[in-house]
Amino acid sequence: MSIETPADAAPHPVEPARWARCRAVLHRQGGRLLLLLGAASVCCTVLGLRQLAVVSLVDEQALKAQLVAWLVAGGLWVLALLALSRHLSTDTTHAQRASYGSVLLLCALGLLPRLYALPLPVTHSPDIYRYVWDGAVQRAGHNPYLDPPAAARYADVQRAQPEAFSRINHRHLPTIYPPMAQHALHGSAKLGSPHENVAVAILRWKTLCGLAELALWLVLAGLLHQRGIDLRWLALWLLCPLPAVEIWLNGHIDILGVLFLGLTLLFWPDREGRIQRIASARTLLSGAALALALLVKPLAGVVLPAVLRFSRRSAVLWASAGVLAAVLVWLPYRQAGVQVTPSLGEYGRRWRSNDGAFAVLQKVSETVTEIVYRPPYWNPWRVPALARLISGRDRATVWPDELAGFLARLASGLALLWLLRVCIERQLSAPRSGLLLLTGYALLTPVLHPWYLLWPLLLTPLWRQVAWPALLLCALAPLAYLPLLDELRGLPHRESSVPRLFEHGAAWLALALCWRSLRQGLIESTADGLGDGAGAPPGEGDGPAG
Repeated sequence: MSIETPADAAPHPVEPARWARCRAVLHRQGGRLLLLLGAASVCCTVLGLRQLAVVSLVDEQALKAQLVAWLVAGGLWVLALLALSRHLSTDTTHAQRASYGSVLLLCALGLLPRLYALPLPVTHSPDIYRYVWDGAVQRAGHNPYLDPPAAARYADVQRAQPEAFSRINHRHLPTIYPPMAQHALHGSAKLGSPHENVAVAILRWKTLCGLAELALWLVLAGLLHQRGIDLRWLALWLLCPLPAVEIWLNGHIDILGVLFLGLTLLFWPDREGRIQRIASARTLLSGAALALALLVKPLAGVVLPAVLRFSRRSAVLWASAGVLAAVLVWLPYRQAGVQVTPSLGEYGRRWRSNDGAFAVLQKVSETVTEIVYRPPYWNPWRVPALARLISGRDRATVWPDELAGFLARLASGLALLWLLRVCIERQLSAPRSGLLLLTGYALLTPVLHPWYLLWPLLLTPLWRQVAWPALLLCALAPLAYLPLLDELRGLPHRESSVPRLFEHGAAWLALALCWRSLRQGLIESTADGLGDGAGAPPGEGDGPAG
């Protein structure tokens, strides 16, 4: 007996194409793929770190293997985020509570490479030796801002810490780290002894940085919970190889500023009706936290445009707490005056590393300089004050390379000022203003060290639709360390244009692809303003990441 098909029945569905089946798998199995790809990424990170552990001193082959493994781990991390994005864009059946088990597993995965990296020797950057030095200087009762490390006033510290002194980068310059960073370095040094081995001081500092990052996990989870965002988006930070390498291996102090920035956003005043005491307390805590973040690294100022949206009362409370906290932190270093970062000008005028679009601006500036600035170059400028501003030296002469660098930095600064204007005109919320300005800074700055990317990485879960430029920069960050391979061979430091073109080109391409989402987010900035703080509507910014 056969069953006849009605004449008006729908035709048998056509077998879906291969790409459609893959997409369906992502929709159904995205949560599992997140864990599988995340675990694979963590394994690659650990394997790379193991290459650094099998040799007593880091050599060329170990570093090359570590960088390759780091790149593979970053690629797997990006794929895991894509899987999660596809999964959450269609799966509306899982409440936030249902994802707690997955979050705990993500935390366990994220902790594995971090604990593995903690006892390993610092590999990619000598900054930590300046940290140890600044802490030792303060433990000896000196002010680190008054002189460079080789000064006679620090002779007792030089004798107590000869290894740290010999390995300081840019020993001819005073410290560049602001007062809150110095308090943290002093606190770490006070836990040790004056003549302790530098390796002990480094391990202690890295442990403190690791504890600060663990605190940041709780802060980031609180930020996602406030905005009704699925906690599995913690994978943006937890599974990324960058924090494990730059915080737990290299011990960069940026994590302290990122933590304070996270606290700033966690206590950010909202526009919802609240009990007056609670609202005032949140405002005070937010203002104080941002002041502390700024006094670790000025990058934290990217959220300042959103302060213009405050009521007058909130603005006064917020600013008062910030000023009070800044003054209290600065007081122990008041002997140096207001200018407590004496090397910042040298850094801003001359240093270049891993630059992208800035390299193009620099080349254009050099061409312009060759045309308009002809010999003799030693003739004094008509305005000596302008010459001192450009050169950073007490002289009335500006050399061609100084002028070209000044013009390139001026162009980059004007572009960032335009982004600042957009943030103000569109009244962007603090997370969106911060991510937009930090992404622009990463794309335009003359100096992009990998640990600088920890700042935008914090904000990517809060505006994922336009986060891909920052995420790709994080994934490709190991390319910035390729010049170290030449240094280990005994060759001079040289940055090839090919890795920088690949790293920055991928970020610019991602920016082009998410341009529509960026414009839409700017247009909807007024609605976004309702979600500034804890009163954000559920699901705010919780759309797909791609």
